[in-house]
Amino acid sequence: MGTDGFTEITFTLAPSKDVDYTLARPSWTLMFMVDPICVGMGPITSQLLINGANKTTPHFVTYTAPETRVYPWTECAALKLTNIELTPQQAAAGGSKIMLRFWPSGACKALQDFCGGYSSQDRTCVYAFGDNPCSVCPHQMLPF
Repeated sequence: MGTDGFTEITFTLAPSKDVDYTLARPSWTLMFMVDPICVGMGPITSQLLINGANKTTPHFVTYTAPETRVYPWTECAALKLTNIELTPQQAAAGGSKIMLRFWPSGACKALQDFCGGYSSQDRTCVYAFGDNPCSVCPHQMLPF
């Protein structure tokens, strides 16, 4: 918890594998799967803590899929952290630290409430890079 009442979470990005980072550009979007009930909560900021101090204002995107004979109607949401200024080498190597700050409100007061429901592992969030070189980058697990 920050001195101003915001919840502060600092996490370290894992190395990303199986992606040709020579095609990447030095600015990234990180997408965290979040509970749709948290969409609209705010304010939220993010900041790269190693090799930069670019503060960004993440935003939510909601996705829905209609019911089919195989799958039920589905709603999910992502928190997009844009303009995370990582070089392709930094993204591939991992180790960059990012701070996410959000105001604990409503049903989303802790990280578990925010993103802990999308993994089969307890106390783990799911994220992926959302920029070139891949349209659907491999997802990563972030233990907390």
